[in-house]
Amino acid sequence: MADYISSFTITVVCMVILSFVLRALMPQGSLGKYVEFVIGTVVSITIAGSFANIQADSFENITDIPYQSTFTKEDAQALYNERIIENFKINFTKRVQKLVKENTNIECEVEIMISVDTDGAILGVDGIYVRMYDACDTENVKNILSRELEVDKQIIHIGGAELD
Repeated sequence: MADYISSFTITVVCMVILSFVLRALMPQGSLGKYVEFVIGTVVSITIAGSFANIQADSFENITDIPYQSTFTKEDAQALYNERIIENFKINFTKRVQKLVKENTNIECEVEIMISVDTDGAILGVDGIYVRMYDACDTENVKNILSRELEVDKQIIHIGGAELD
């Protein structure tokens, strides 16, 4: 882009200088009007051509981006499933953090493990790992999370800073 700007500036400056030189050399008689018209037209075409050139350069840059030539329906489905899983984890994590905060007034970090089938569909939650930033009744938190999230209490693991 910097090359384009410098090239454009040089072109415009050269055209303006050339038009001043030609106007100075041409007679001021009846042909003067026609000479100024031709010079103005040449300058306009040069400037318009420079703008057309940036569009061509931009298009070249876009088409030079490497891409996979065969983006199949399966690829699209896999990408869609990845995003669904990612959003599920984010929303589930936020829900656990909110439940812990509301019931214990303690901040926490949450990691979840989920089961995914071969098609990328979520089968279920395998583990919920909660790292508490303060001491609390972990059994009570497990009961609350199990009840509210409708998951087995055995997959909920609560710890402090030692949980990695």
